[in-house]
Amino acid sequence: MNSQGLSQSSQFKATDNTIPLLILAGLYLLLQLIVNGVLDGYGIFRDEFYYLVNAERLAWGYVDHPPLAPLLLAGVRATLGDSKLALRLLPAMAGAGTVFLTGLTVRQMGGQRTSQIIAALAVVAVPVYGVLFGFYSMNAFEVLLWAGAVYAVTVLLRKEQPRLWLLLGILAGIGLQNKHTFVLFVGGLVLGLLLHRRCAFRSRWLWLGGLSAVLIFLPNLIWQTQQGWPTLEFYAGASGKNVSTGPIKIFLDQLLTMNPALVVVWLPGLIWLLRSPRFRPMAWSFLLPLLLLMLAGSSRPDRLAAAYIPLFAAGAVSIEQFARRQAWRWLPAAVGANVLVGAVIVAPLGLPLLPPKTTARYAEAFGLGSFEAGVTAELPQYFADRFGWQELTATIAQVYRELPAEEQDQAAIFTSNYGEAGAIHFFGRGYGLPEPISGHNNYWLWGPGPWSGEVLITVNISRERLTPFYTSVELVASTACEFCVDYENNAPIIVARGLKVPLAKMWPVVKNYK
Repeated sequence: MNSQGLSQSSQFKATDNTIPLLILAGLYLLLQLIVNGVLDGYGIFRDEFYYLVNAERLAWGYVDHPPLAPLLLAGVRATLGDSKLALRLLPAMAGAGTVFLTGLTVRQMGGQRTSQIIAALAVVAVPVYGVLFGFYSMNAFEVLLWAGAVYAVTVLLRKEQPRLWLLLGILAGIGLQNKHTFVLFVGGLVLGLLLHRRCAFRSRWLWLGGLSAVLIFLPNLIWQTQQGWPTLEFYAGASGKNVSTGPIKIFLDQLLTMNPALVVVWLPGLIWLLRSPRFRPMAWSFLLPLLLLMLAGSSRPDRLAAAYIPLFAAGAVSIEQFARRQAWRWLPAAVGANVLVGAVIVAPLGLPLLPPKTTARYAEAFGLGSFEAGVTAELPQYFADRFGWQELTATIAQVYRELPAEEQDQAAIFTSNYGEAGAIHFFGRGYGLPEPISGHNNYWLWGPGPWSGEVLITVNISRERLTPFYTSVELVASTACEFCVDYENNAPIIVARGLKVPLAKMWPVVKNYK
């Protein structure tokens, strides 16, 4: 066969191997859109309301996240509106992209079609991925960007193409503009290179890539300096929401969060990476976050989710190579079947496939609780936080309508957190409610707006916190929701009158960064 014929044959083979990945990614996209966009009866997630408000107030930064996710959402709203299907389109696409890129990474590691499908199926089988790709947040894009960076590093280490450092630097800069924790991937890779491939630092392309990452991330750094580094204060406050973890609990949490059936893929993958002279630096993009999580003593079990992408890819390759050496042709098919069965079993833990009460019982059977300390609910928190928002807004609207006309003109709505404020912002337009304010995260930075605070409708704020500032504090209603998190149910709704201190002077006291 001549060189042209060989080239055409290789191109056909590559295309042929890509088709199953495209089909699997397309099916996952369709599943996410149908379940979370068309059929989802669980409602809009707490954080989605917040992102919708952020998308209307674009900036180079926010207290609790960089600007990329709100910017993308602003584009979605401008073109597709703010329906639930439109809201969940980009996260679903991020999930499909992650499935596809994980399969492509396997190919760059030397894996054939079977191992590519195993790794791609592993992504589908992770319940926490089902959650993250099921609603709008920066977390969906973090996993996708991590997968893209893993693919770029794999190609770079395999083919020794230094110019790819520039592409990796661009991806890192975008990743940091999406979520600051992307620095863990960068730090892990740098540590891996220092330990196993110091020669990489001689390449000017690596330094150009690092410079590109800094320049892309620079606008957010400038915003941080202008605002007094609020994100550092937020991280300090948010640490209180983490669940206490010891080494054994970390391992058990990871088994459940990532699907117990997948340990036969990712654990061999970690070993394979550590034993591979070429790809060993990539192991540290998992090991460094894991070590930091163990040293911290408290965290959330989903913090490591994105770091498993290279382990899935390497694990599928190791299984295929082991089966070839042992002449166990049945092994890849058996592992694939195990992954597929595991995906079906845990699917209701990551996707709202069942009625709420059934989902609650299913999650309880698996011992799946809250990802945050001090939060309890009948449902897993990521499902519970989709309930109660319309009822809350309707209750606030009733309280607002019952105020005398002269008080309605000056009444402000103050909430305890951004979920309540965002929901009232979203649903309150239909009731003619004023724009809510809050001391939570970026709402505090936005300030009290035009409101004097003379008449204040508060949500989930205790009498004790209000009495130092108002002469009259009247409990007029309370929230009611069956499946929401406990602290949103039976929360007090108070009308406060007779402001003792100007709202602008009171504002520093209400700041709540966490």
